[in-house]
Amino acid sequence: KRQVFNTSAANLSFAGDLLATSIVQNVTVETSGTASFGGVVGNGSPQPFTYFSAFTVGSGKAQLAGNVAALSQTYNAELALLNDVTFAGLSGAFNGGVDAQNNSVQLVFTSVGVDGANWTNLQSLNFEGGTLQAQNTIQTTGVQEYNGSVVLAGDTAFVAGAEGVSFLGNVEGNAAGGQNLSVTTPGAANFTAGAGAGVSLRSINLATVGAGELNGSFVTSSAQTYGNVGLTDDVTLQAGLLGPITLQGTVDGNAALTINTAAASTLQGPVGSVTPLRSVTSDAVGSLTLGGNVTTSGNQTYGEALNLSDSAVLTGDAGSLPLGVTGNGNDLFLNFTSGVALRNLTGLDDLRVDGEASI
Repeated sequence: KRQVFNTSAANLSFAGDLLATSIVQNVTVETSGTASFGGVVGNGSPQPFTYFSAFTVGSGKAQLAGNVAALSQTYNAELALLNDVTFAGLSGAFNGGVDAQNNSVQLVFTSVGVDGANWTNLQSLNFEGGTLQAQNTIQTTGVQEYNGSVVLAGDTAFVAGAEGVSFLGNVEGNAAGGQNLSVTTPGAANFTAGAGAGVSLRSINLATVGAGELNGSFVTSSAQTYGNVGLTDDVTLQAGLLGPITLQGTVDGNAALTINTAAASTLQGPVGSVTPLRSVTSDAVGSLTLGGNVTTSGNQTYGEALNLSDSAVLTGDAGSLPLGVTGNGNDLFLNFTSGVALRNLTGLDDLRVDGEASI
């Protein structure tokens, strides 16, 4: 069954709920004015499977005051939300723009796209489902949470309030090495399944104040930049030939950190000062600059040349610095219980080694 509400000029108003009686009903609303929905759309019945098969709002404008349940949802009209709204179905297309009017939005879809250029005044955004295609700047005054896969259809910036941004599924690019990802929040950016591990990103920039939780592999063709981070499980940061990796803040967590890039890497803040890392490993190309102490319960293996931008204390089980250290006038204190292998030490003001050292 298909029901079409079409008016060429006048506004169209549904003061109460617009309910489905089965899942084979399609509803299309067309008006050059404003279509207003004062209640829920599609599902207000206690009976199971009472939602629209398709719900389409065509040209003009529309106001929504309640939740919408329809397998396929297409909004070509400009939407204004009068309350917090949950959109639930299999697929969703918001082509005309959404003014959330400082309300919260929940998207429960197998597939949906959010173009931040067309979404304004969001209080918070929650995604539950399969895959969300994101692009441009998605901004909220509150929290953003993505419990599903996020694919960047273009360069995407996630901007949130103090409650931060959480990615509870994988984050991937649309084309290998093609999209930039940035997160800006006074809170934390949390990744439970890495970013770019399946389809690599161009760059990652986490401009955060809170200590975000990282887990998994983060793969880019270019630069990676992080604020304060906590490792909830082993983390690998991997960048291409033009990809410097910079950790600007603190790094903590009972996990292993691996840094792989042919470009320069930088650990500007203390590593493991609150919770020692299990290990730190860097690859055999490029260079690594330390600006603070590094503490691990296990080994520290630095495959490339090590530079000090400040005095540093390296503490762990065993250490390996085969390509040497350039001190730049700073002090170096090595405290490895199982010994340390080192060579080519230059430019140090003071060197102290506790334990066995092989040179």
